[in-house]
Amino acid sequence: MRHYHKNMLFKIKDEFGGRCMCIQKVYDVIGIGLGPSNLALAIAIHEHQEDMEALFLEKKEHFDWHPNMMIPGSDLQVSFLKDLVTTRNPTSPFTFLNYLKQKQRLHEFINLREFYPSRREFADYYSWIVGQLEPFIRYNYEVTNIEVIPYDGVNILKIETKNNRTGEIQDYLTKNLVVATGGIPAVPPGIQVEEGSVFHSHEFMHTIKTYYPHTHHTYRFLIVGSGQSAAEIFSYLGTEYPNATVTSTMRKYNFQPIDDSAFTNQLYYPEAIDFFYELPLHKKEQLLHSYQHTNYAVVDADLIHHIYHMMYAEKVNGSERLRILGNMTLQQVTHHTEGFLQASFQHTLEDKQVVLETDAIILATGYRKPKYPALFRHIKDYFVVDTAGNYQVELDYQIRTNDTLQANIYLQGMCEDTHGFSDPNLSNLPQRSFAILQSILVSTARSVPTSHTL
Repeated sequence: MRHYHKNMLFKIKDEFGGRCMCIQKVYDVIGIGLGPSNLALAIAIHEHQEDMEALFLEKKEHFDWHPNMMIPGSDLQVSFLKDLVTTRNPTSPFTFLNYLKQKQRLHEFINLREFYPSRREFADYYSWIVGQLEPFIRYNYEVTNIEVIPYDGVNILKIETKNNRTGEIQDYLTKNLVVATGGIPAVPPGIQVEEGSVFHSHEFMHTIKTYYPHTHHTYRFLIVGSGQSAAEIFSYLGTEYPNATVTSTMRKYNFQPIDDSAFTNQLYYPEAIDFFYELPLHKKEQLLHSYQHTNYAVVDADLIHHIYHMMYAEKVNGSERLRILGNMTLQQVTHHTEGFLQASFQHTLEDKQVVLETDAIILATGYRKPKYPALFRHIKDYFVVDTAGNYQVELDYQIRTNDTLQANIYLQGMCEDTHGFSDPNLSNLPQRSFAILQSILVSTARSVPTSHTL
């Protein structure tokens, strides 16, 4: 894969007029966002070993993966074999096992007898891969707009960017765009985020250490949410702040364990994607609803067990500082004149109002993915939509467009409604990146690999 460190312009002399015309470089593929999804694609492109002009744009200053949820003791929720490449190409130099070998920790890891590495170690694995693919990445470049423009007789995509460090404005052209921008932190209706006092879990570690530095202080913490993040935060605060009152609230009755049993996990097999894609819409909705407990608002059983033991130990000591309050919907947050917060809840079973006093509210309320990302505002008229106005996505993750657009737009991590359970998580990143690469190679009339090993 070749990469040009500057958005290259080729000067061509006009034989007749003697003037020079600047023709902007057109990339074969541009990826927006540098998370695990586009890293898996970058690996697939690199391993294809055919010249492709590829570029990945990231608005942050450097790569990081959920830095504010690197809670001590937190583990990955999928097997280490579900890294960015192993299930597609086990012989790849980009596997997690090769990472361990290069870091001289392979035997020590084997001796752990662990299937699920720590989240911190897997983040380091991702960073190790980024270090090998840096020539294809540009940091500090935030995509501000996407437009369709005519180029050499066809309509392709212009990607407008702003360098968040220098303020430089730069445009890029591409025939294939891969959007992997992740979700937007979800905030309950009517609740305003406030720095240091009401904040989402994606800011947790930074905020808690900055605004609540005294671990033996008698802080009052309130957590909203019932998933893995909420449980990890509850456990962390209950342990690291031994004098704090920690209350976890949720709309459910209590923390519910994830169903990761063997037969249920078959829903995350690569072949399940094809099966799900071919189902009628109402059957897809039915299946997604029936198996929400495999992916959403659920917690590892071991962590639930640990939390229960924590709370029991507190009771043995005569303390009630750790609480879980279920069937509670957050409705309003107000500031008391004495400086603390008052959180108003509706108790959904007892049909009454409950007001809790707290110093901080942590919203472990997940992420949302808008129907139309803001970046699509100037190109969505090219999309083919259904009767409900939803854009249609092909099996290869390409948005179906009308015939006036000769460029392709692919989505990573935004296709759960069409491709099923594994789309928003890490399970099938190698297979998805392979499908997208195959489609790109077809569209650019290049040789198409027939094997997942490329």
